[in-house]
Amino acid sequence: MRPSFPAIFCACLVLAQPILAEEPSIRVEVNRSQIYQGESFLLTVAVSGLSDSPTPDLSGIPNAAVEFLDSRRQNYDQWMNINGQVTRHSFHGRQFFYQVTPGTTGEFATGPVNLKLKDKTLTSIGPTVTVAGIEKQDFVTIRILS
Repeated sequence: MRPSFPAIFCACLVLAQPILAEEPSIRVEVNRSQIYQGESFLLTVAVSGLSDSPTPDLSGIPNAAVEFLDSRRQNYDQWMNINGQVTRHSFHGRQFFYQVTPGTTGEFATGPVNLKLKDKTLTSIGPTVTVAGIEKQDFVTIRILS
């Protein structure tokens, strides 16, 4: 009996899985790269390789109001076959979501964000967010209609 193509393909996918556990890592992302003073942005801290991760330390983010929103496990594997070339994107870990409101204008650093594990500390600097000030206007036109 000859094995079918789907059986061979599934066997290849299973064998392509990493044999060793994924090394823990931390990544920091923001949903906006530019905001105005007084506005906030969503900061996502993704900890891969640990499903029950400790809470990241955001005390290195200066002069900002940081509010914890949510934390959840996230596990996904995505396989793409384009013209015979197979690529895999995966994430197995926990994501933490924060709302950050910077207190000053200019380039705002979203890090360092630290994650203390048993034997080491993981650190991510994170992207910068541009905080624009409110532009001063020389005149204001008011129009009242009734």
